[in-house]
Amino acid sequence: MASRKAKKKAGPKQRAARATSNVFAHFDQSQIQEFKECFMLCDVDHNGFLEKSDLVVVFERLGKTIGDKDLDTMLAQATGPINFTMFMTLFGGKLQGSDKEEVLLEAFENLDAAGTGIPKDSFISLISSAGEQPFTKDEVAETLKVLPMDDKGNIKYREFVRILKGGE
Repeated sequence: MASRKAKKKAGPKQRAARATSNVFAHFDQSQIQEFKECFMLCDVDHNGFLEKSDLVVVFERLGKTIGDKDLDTMLAQATGPINFTMFMTLFGGKLQGSDKEEVLLEAFENLDAAGTGIPKDSFISLISSAGEQPFTKDEVAETLKVLPMDDKGNIKYREFVRILKGGE
C-alpha cells in the first residue's frame, strides 16, 4: 500500500508523460508518418532515442558543424530522453505555437502589392535587415533553396505558407 502512495507522489513525471501523448491528437496520420520518417532518419544508431551522437551525424550530413554547447541546448529542451513521442512533443509544440495560416497569408499579402507574389529581391532585403536577428547571407541562400518561386523570380507565398503549416 505504501509503495502505491509513493508512486502517486512521484506523479509529475507521470503527468508529463500523459501530456506528451496528447500531441498525436493535433496531427493527422500522414503528418505523424512524416514525423516518424524524420525521426528514423535522425536516429542514426537506430536505438529508438535521439542522442548527441545522432545529432552530430545529422548536422554533418547537412554540411553543418555544431558545437557541444548548441547540442546540449537542443537536448535540454526535452524533459527526458528523446524517443518518438518526445520528438513529436518538441516539434509539434513548436508547430502548434506558430501563427495561423490566415495570419501568415495576411502578412505576406502586405508585401505583395501587385498580387503576383513577393519579388525575391524585396524578400531578401527584408529578411537581411529586419528583426533582432537578421538572416546572414548563408541563411538567405539556404532559405531561397526551399522557397517556391514562379518563373519570374517571385515567391509563391501561398504555397510556402501551406508547406509551413502542413496544409491546414
